Amino acid sequence: TCRNIDFPTSGVDSRLDVSSSLKHLRGTNPFVRIEYSWQRVLPVTSRLLLRPAIDLGGSLGRLAWAERFRTGGAEFVGFPMEEFTSAQRVLLKFGTDFRLLSLFGREDYPVFLQVMGNAGTSAPWKDLLTVSNVPSLLHWGLGAGARTNTPIGPVQLIFSVGDFGSKPAARPATVAFFFSVGPEFRYTR
Repeated sequence: TCRNIDFPTSGVDSRLDVSSSLKHLRGTNPFVRIEYSWQRVLPVTSRLLLRPAIDLGGSLGRLAWAERFRTGGAEFVGFPMEEFTSAQRVLLKFGTDFRLLSLFGREDYPVFLQVMGNAGTSAPWKDLLTVSNVPSLLHWGLGAGARTNTPIGPVQLIFSVGDFGSKPAARPATVAFFFSVGPEFRYTR
């Protein structure tokens, strides 16, 4: 487990969410939605952290719009929030954090430079069964930024690009900006 869930510097974070809607409980769209997230924060040295992660989500039935999987921001770098809104998703992520200094000279307020990348898709699961088809369904993102812990909570800033180097027939590259203060306030553009 991570020592600080809002600003992890070591440990493992794993989460399983299951939700459902049933007609006999007055649900309009019966569905089952399952999401699993895993992240490892691995300190390699006193200044270097590695951050592999995976997010998997799927559903059975017809999801209401509010229940769909949304991606973007720090979760899927390179894309604006809700760029991909779907009934399923697969995200593979990897990041590296390099500790520069301690804010206010305090060890519990480290300042990290970050480099991160991810690949993901929101294509239906049946489309992923053909291995030759998978590369055309993936969206790639790369980002760089900084994060620190402060007396008001974590602060993070990320500049990123998505679908870079795509073939001309594919969607054009996107540039995204993500800024967050504390565990609740998030701004993306």
